[in-house]
Amino acid sequence: MVMHMFWDESESGVGDLLVKAGVVSQAQLNHASKMAGNKKVQTGQMLIMAGYITPRDMQAAIDAEDMLRDHKIDLSKAEQCLKIACKTKRPFADVLREQASDGDSKR
Repeated sequence: MVMHMFWDESESGVGDLLVKAGVVSQAQLNHASKMAGNKKVQTGQMLIMAGYITPRDMQAAIDAEDMLRDHKIDLSKAEQCLKIACKTKRPFADVLREQASDGDSKR
């Protein structure tokens, strides 16, 4: 039996997803979160301003979080596809579609 972990609504959001996917470290997220509070901007914006991620990476994380929240994908698939999307600088949806078709061709 395969257990699928879906996004827990208690998770603090996109930042934690970026950490789980290995895109940013917990220390980078903590630093950005602290700086965001000081400057009165969102943590995601501070991650971009600090140079930890690009706006494209943030959009991929937001897209992944939306799909998790809607239970369209599980957490491990979101992490995997987000990591690939950020590394290859491609939209999350394109990576997810490609991963799904790769999975179909391996059957």
